[in-house]
This record gives sequence, C-alpha cells and structure tokens, in this order.
Amino acid sequence: MRSIGCTVKVLAICLALPSEIQVRAGYPSDKFDDLNAHNIKQRKLSPVAMGHGPIAGAGEGTVIVNCVNTEGCDAAAAAAERSGAHTEAALPKLNMLIMNVPDENMKEAMQSLNSLSSVIDVELDVEVTAMPVFDSPPSSLRPGSRRLVEDTPWGITTVKAQQVGGSGETNIKVCVVDTGYGNGHPDLPRKVEHGVDGFSPYPGQELWDVDGHGHGSHCAGTIGAIGENNVGVVGVNPDPNKFSFFIGKGLKNSGSGSNAGVLEAVEMCIENGAKIISMSLGGGGFSQAGHDAYQDAYENEDVLIIAAAGNGGNSALGYPASYPHVMSVAAVDSGLNKAGFSQYNSQVEIAAPGVLVESTITNNSGAGFTYASWSGTSMACPHVAGVAALVWSHFPSCSNHQIRHALLKSTNTQGDPCNVNFGYGIVDAQAAFNLLTAGGCEAGSDDAEKTSPGGCNQLPVDLGPTPSPTPFPPTPSPTPFSCPPDQRSVHFEITTDNYGGETSWTIASQSGVVVREGGNYARNTDYNDLFCTANDECLDFTIIDSYGDGICCGYGIGSYTISTGDEVVTGGEFTHTETKQFGCPEDIVGCEASCQTEGAPWVAGNMDDAKCSNSDCENCDQCKICTRGCDWSYGPATYCQLEQCSGCEECE
Repeated sequence: MRSIGCTVKVLAICLALPSEIQVRAGYPSDKFDDLNAHNIKQRKLSPVAMGHGPIAGAGEGTVIVNCVNTEGCDAAAAAAERSGAHTEAALPKLNMLIMNVPDENMKEAMQSLNSLSSVIDVELDVEVTAMPVFDSPPSSLRPGSRRLVEDTPWGITTVKAQQVGGSGETNIKVCVVDTGYGNGHPDLPRKVEHGVDGFSPYPGQELWDVDGHGHGSHCAGTIGAIGENNVGVVGVNPDPNKFSFFIGKGLKNSGSGSNAGVLEAVEMCIENGAKIISMSLGGGGFSQAGHDAYQDAYENEDVLIIAAAGNGGNSALGYPASYPHVMSVAAVDSGLNKAGFSQYNSQVEIAAPGVLVESTITNNSGAGFTYASWSGTSMACPHVAGVAALVWSHFPSCSNHQIRHALLKSTNTQGDPCNVNFGYGIVDAQAAFNLLTAGGCEAGSDDAEKTSPGGCNQLPVDLGPTPSPTPFPPTPSPTPFSCPPDQRSVHFEITTDNYGGETSWTIASQSGVVVREGGNYARNTDYNDLFCTANDECLDFTIIDSYGDGICCGYGIGSYTISTGDEVVTGGEFTHTETKQFGCPEDIVGCEASCQTEGAPWVAGNMDDAKCSNSDCENCDQCKICTRGCDWSYGPATYCQLEQCSGCEECE
C-alpha cells in the first residue's frame, strides 16, 4: 500500500484535449449488469468504464472509496480486505482510498463498503483518454542545437504578465497534473538546478520526468518557460528561481489515465506544498469523489483549483472544470473572441488565450524537445494558472479564495460583467496585481467561509460602498419580495441528498417554456428560489435524478417544496423523474392535482381532455381517486357510479 500525502495550495486543471475525450472499455459488461441487478450504487458509470484502469492488476478492478474522515477510511479498508480487496493507495488529504478488488469479489466488496456509515461514496475507476491535435507542425530542436530567437507568445502579452515586473519574493509552487514533464528541455526548469520534483501513480516506464506525449510539457511551458535565455519561448513566470514546479503524472505517455491516478497525483501535489496544480485532463462525467476531493483541497488545504472548460463547442458541463470549487477556463483567440471549440456553460468563470498558443513540447516518445502551436482550452488553462502564481507571489498572505476573486474582479470583461462565453472576462495579471496593491487581500474577498458556487455566481453581487451614517431620514426596512398585481410569487425550496450532482429540475409553462431551472448541486445542501409568475398560469414542475433513486430516502434525506399562495407541492421519493402541476385555475386541474382532491374526479368536458388520456401524463391510469372507489369508506355513490371514472366497473 502506498500512503500518499501533501499540501497543495493552487490547483489548475487543464483539459488535455485539443480535440476530444474518450472513455475506454473497462470492467466487463456482464459484471456490470450483475452489479446493477443488485442495485449497487455505481456512480454514473457505464459498461465501458468499470474499473479496469491502469492501476488495476490482472483480474482486478479499481474502486475509489470516499470516506467521511481518516478513521472512516481505516474502517473501509478493513471491511474491503475481508472481501479480498487490497489498498493500493491511501489519500489522507482527500479522505479517500484507492483499492483493487478481485473481479469475482467486486459485488461483495461494493455491498460491504456501501453499507458502512463511514463511507460517503464508492466509485469504480474511470479511464480517460486525451487526444491533442497539432495546429502547426512542431519546430525541430536537435540535441545540442539552439533556437537563437526567443519569442513572446501572444498569450503572454494578452494576459499582461510582463507588466507585473516579475515574480515577488515568495516562491510559489505550481503542480502540473498531466502527461509528465520534459525534463532536459532547454526552455524548461530542471530537476537538479531548479528543484523540479514529481510523482507517477503508474508502474513501469511511466516516469513523471518523461513526457511521452508532449501535452504536459506544453502546459508547463506556458506557465514557466525560461525567459532571457535566447531560446524558444517565454512563459508567464520566466524566472525559474522565483517559482517551482511539482509534476503529477495523472495521464500516461499515451495520453490516457484514470480518475484514481489523477486523485493520487492531486494528493501528492498537496503533500508537496504546491499552491497551484495544473491538471490537463477531463472526461467521465460528474463524480462525487471528484467533487469532494476538490472541495476538500479548496476549503481545507487552501488550494486554488483551475481547469479547462472543454473543447466540445457546446453548453454541456465538463468535469472537473464544472465542479463549483474549480475555476473553469474558456479559450479566446488573438482577436479576443471566444474560440469556436470552447465550451459555454453556467460554470465558465474566466477566459484566457487558447488558439495557436506556442509552447514547449517533447517528441520521439519524450526523448526529443521542440516547440509547437496548439489550440484548446488546455492551452487557456495554464495562462490562468501562471497568472495566479505570479500574482500570489507578491501577496503570499492572501488565501486561495482571495486570489481567485482578485483574478475575477480584474478581468478584461469582454462586454457583459459575466457570461457563459468568457465568464467574468479574460485574465489580466497587471489589473489583479494593481487591485491587491491598492486594497490588500480583502480587495479580493472577505469571505472567510470560501463560498464557492462557481461560474457567474462566484462573485457576490456588489452593492456598492456603505453610505455614511446619518440621523435622518431613518434607514428604511428591507423591501420584502413582492410581485406586480397581475402576478403571484412562487417559492421553491430543495434539499439535496448525498448525491446532489445527480439532481436537476425545471418549472415550465403548459407550452413548454422553461420559467426556472436548476441543477449541479452539492450534497446535503438547501437551496431556495423566489420568483413571480402570472396569476392564472398553470405550471409543470419536473425533477430528474440521473441515477434513478430520487432524492429520498436511500442515500440521504432530500426533499422539495413549491409554495404559491395557499398551494403547497412537496415530494422527494421517486425514481428517475416525476412531474407535478401547480398554480392551475380550478377548472384546469391536472391528473396529479385531481387525484389529491376529495371531490369527484375530472370530467372531460370541464378541462383539457388530453390531461389523463395523454401518454405523457405518467401513471394517470393509476389515478387514486379513480381507483379509490374500491375503498367503500368513501361510498360507492360518490365514486363508482361515475362513468367518467375508468375502472370503477371493477367495483360493481
């Protein structure tokens, strides 16, 4: 067993995919079906991603055990070992275990672990592949040769790194979790001379100081390619004596890796004192273990977490970028336009150069060194990570939360204050430096709780300076929420279960127009929303649990409540989805509302007769009032004699 520990302070996660991410085949599909048949909680995994990652041995699958605390991990390890499992790595900073389990014992081990109160979640390892694409041919640099022109890539100029005047007095350690590091590249800091260190969770020749792919070295060069050496390019932090690298080989030389390997690398970054971790990877969807790991790193280890938003060119959420404690980075071109491939979603928080970015790479399976211009949000991410390190070196007493907010408050806003294309805007090192110089760390944030919803909700609403006290007029009382005369207020409340990330909901009009929506929640958390709708507007509330076990009561006690006037709609126990109608006028009552009344059931002439005959109206044939006629306590005269109540003839 490997026991891993560290102290990371800034975590920058860059997506390793100028093109696409693929999830490779893992655990055998017949085993997966068998596990599902026993209703074991497999967190959003498919038959193509079932634990046979690069950390597993022959005939084994890898699981990630997310514990309540260190003592909980000890209990989990003991329980799993009785099922033939063995601990591959203990991650005390993240309260997790990486365990390998024999295939034939997987079901027993999963059942045993899930039954423990000390275990939050058990996930099968997911293998992720990143496939970068060259946007320009690499330039050759033979051993012993020198490229006698040092370029300043356009991204370095755009983020105004050179206007800061160099690094501060505090050496900031940046951890790059990617495909390894091109140690020996003439334009990158070196192990002996500059103290570069690292870790690889993978066996054999998967060494941290060899980058058989090139992607990790490209990200590292943007962060810290050496300046004033008349070679190649310059990075955001050009002086290798004023910052340092730690390398976590989260991806193998092939460009693939696994969630377990990445988490091991993150743990080692934390243990080795990094303040910034740059991870070029993505894929696998939402993971509760991932969510909790980055939350722990951010809240408890003072780590700033930065990730690439993704290269799909759509609004889908990608992970780890879309976790709320992670800064999601979009890409722009040299005209400061959003790159066509860059994701645009609610968790995008900041933008940076990501098109035709020139930086250091390796070739010949890591034996050669050269340069290339690549495109991707992978290239945007290390710009933000590098700026964070540069600014933080001047203000070492600031927290990760304060540095994060300083970067967000000082961007080139690109129009709207915050939007899905750019987040709060393009990162600006000089403006962030000036902001903290003028106002200290509190100019970034005074939120000691490190509140982190992420995306465009990350910065609190600026209400302006507090006015000076005055004896008159008296301070007015806060204005209560109210709606115009032709509208009514709707109060929506939801409490999530242990897997809040599975839950999403919409409130829509009868024509299908979405009025309100929500999702991507943290676990065991209360959320509220208050809004106005037309007085007579009939609305459909639909809630979805992507796993199919609702929000109560198998894995936590979740619930929802919708209040409008005297009407209250509640729930929480369902499977994949349920829809409830509210706010309808009395003569337009849907199936669900009809079943809850004590009067006679609906009559086709009194309402839209499509309600209970429409196949979209689930379970209408089980409408309780229509079948309640068999309950004679209500009297057959009231129910069973109504022709409109289908099925009542069975009560004759």
